[in-house]
Amino acid sequence: MHAADQARSSGTDPMTVERQQPAVEVERLVLEVAGMTCGSCAARVKHVLSRQEGVTEAWVNFATSRAMVAFDRQVIDPASLVAAVERGGYHARRVTIARGPGCGADPAHAREIAG
Repeated sequence: MHAADQARSSGTDPMTVERQQPAVEVERLVLEVAGMTCGSCAARVKHVLSRQEGVTEAWVNFATSRAMVAFDRQVIDPASLVAAVERGGYHARRVTIARGPGCGADPAHAREIAG
């Protein structure tokens, strides 16, 4: 059945039928970041990560020298995130990665992972 016909039979306006977006599988990457000497450095790393296409959230903890990034692997890969941090003047090393439902949805859990 055509989408407009489905809309008519369900009682909704066929002009407002929305297309279903493909499900995005969010992944979480934890990085160890060396070279941060202050809170401003951590803010800069967060800014660099947040501006990468495909990144949904980024958290950086200066005290633990860790960053956590929630991202869509279909848009950007972990190596590109590491490279972005390194272009910013810091050294980054991948610590762990998590996949699956809810991986980018819980800021408290992300802060726990990031330290």
